[in-house]
Amino acid sequence: MGVLWWASQIVPIMITSIFMITLFATLGLADSEEIYSLFGSTPVFFLLGSFILSSALKKTGITQDIALWFIRTFGKNSKKISVSFALASYFLSLWTVSHGVVAILVPIAIELMNCIDSEDNKKLMKSVLFSILWGATLGGSTTPLGGARSPLVMAIVESFYNKEISFLKWIALSFPITVSILVVSILVIIKTTPQVNIKVTFQGGKATDPKEKFTVAVITLTTVFLWIFAGDKLGIANIALGTVVLLFLTNVITWTDVERNVNWGIILMYGGAIVLGKMMNETGVSQWIVNITGIGSLPSFFEIVTIIGVGIVLTEIMSNSAASLILAQLALPLLGKNHLSPEAMAVLISMITGFAYILPTGSPSVSILFSTGQVEFRDFLIYGGFMTIMSCAILLVFVGFWMFAQG
Repeated sequence: MGVLWWASQIVPIMITSIFMITLFATLGLADSEEIYSLFGSTPVFFLLGSFILSSALKKTGITQDIALWFIRTFGKNSKKISVSFALASYFLSLWTVSHGVVAILVPIAIELMNCIDSEDNKKLMKSVLFSILWGATLGGSTTPLGGARSPLVMAIVESFYNKEISFLKWIALSFPITVSILVVSILVIIKTTPQVNIKVTFQGGKATDPKEKFTVAVITLTTVFLWIFAGDKLGIANIALGTVVLLFLTNVITWTDVERNVNWGIILMYGGAIVLGKMMNETGVSQWIVNITGIGSLPSFFEIVTIIGVGIVLTEIMSNSAASLILAQLALPLLGKNHLSPEAMAVLISMITGFAYILPTGSPSVSILFSTGQVEFRDFLIYGGFMTIMSCAILLVFVGFWMFAQG
């Protein structure tokens, strides 16, 4: 019922989470203390810390500065400018929420396109907008920082197997996949973008105190360094919360900034999702889903193909978070058979539920592009459909290699 409420959004998603937590405790499915303690799991606090860090990057204008640097450096003509937007959105989405990156870059792209006088302006606009969407989607699938669904999947896997997934291990598995897809997508961008000479005249980002920008940049780089090289020892949530303390001690953000920029509804939703995942596993519902679908009777490789296919459908018709929760319950009980490690399966689930290229129901990023009025639905079907097929094919190649290596 909770998943259906999330998918249909009969009530706000955070209210659904609160209802499920209350319901499980009331029905006595587990001890109340245990249920409420799941809300304070490591991924939830990691998510909170990364949201607050993201708000500091946004406030100081660092994300916009980086985007404009990419554009000024690579944007000599239309093909290069499209590629620069793809690279900028990919890079930024490694460290902050991907749809937030799209929200920053789309207005920059529209302003730039409005300064160009060309018969191919509309076609160029589509190319640039899709470059932003694809780069952000792939970047957001590479690290746990790019979207909230990755910490959710990490939490569900941890609740199934009592095994924490390190930041470095996650990137080691995901980075080769997203870079491979990005390279192919850039080739498509170069092929489809009309040739137009562009003169970039943008100034810098927000007029913020240079000392604040420097402070946030140093704190961010230090945080990322610790996540990668000391995440196993210190814990990624501890590092994230330590970063929050530093941001306040250096006075670069205020609590008002946090209240304004942090999506507290997502925090509540993830607490409820983790509780639901744990209850589905402990009560045997996850294994029951596998049994009634018959996926467990398929050969290992076709199990993965089916999981990918189901994931693509789910992520286009509902939120990434709801899709990843459902797919996790379907895929995780199959681990012993398909020779994938818990880390590999977590990355697979997170990635496949992040490949939302077509419908606005699947991703806020797609909704932002729709809202510009510059892209028609048939464009999403054509280009988004191609990206979906290509992304799944490349992902399947890597998963096949993982199965071979671990089998």
